[in-house]
Amino acid sequence: MALPEFSTLTSVQLRANSRRIKVWTDKDKDSIPDPATLTAGFQYASGLIFEYLVQRYGETQLAAWTGATCPARLLAISDDLCLHYFSSANYAQNDLIIGIYKEAIQSLENIRDYKVGLYGATEDMTDKYVFEETDSQFEELTY
Repeated sequence: MALPEFSTLTSVQLRANSRRIKVWTDKDKDSIPDPATLTAGFQYASGLIFEYLVQRYGETQLAAWTGATCPARLLAISDDLCLHYFSSANYAQNDLIIGIYKEAIQSLENIRDYKVGLYGATEDMTDKYVFEETDSQFEELTY
């Protein structure tokens, strides 16, 4: 079964600017994010979401969600997991990216364990954004 992709290039670019995403996903250096790399990141995020939530929500419900019908909380978690995936391939992970990843996993665990729901804001919702001001390693990654 193919997993639905909860993230899009546009949604991930809202968490980290498009220049950063291009650096992380442009493997052949043609200034265009590689579709295969993007798909791999989106599937990585969807796979982790399924892994954590399939017992609570079931495969059928998870597979039925699309970017338009998926709860906003899972969309944000998916985008955060994509940031982790894309940055890990370029040795661009720092404390901020690792923290975002850990918060996303903690959110999935809390949803799985019935500590929080999918709808509405809760105190552990991921809400960090990655911009140049918060990541000094970015300049080293440009080409």
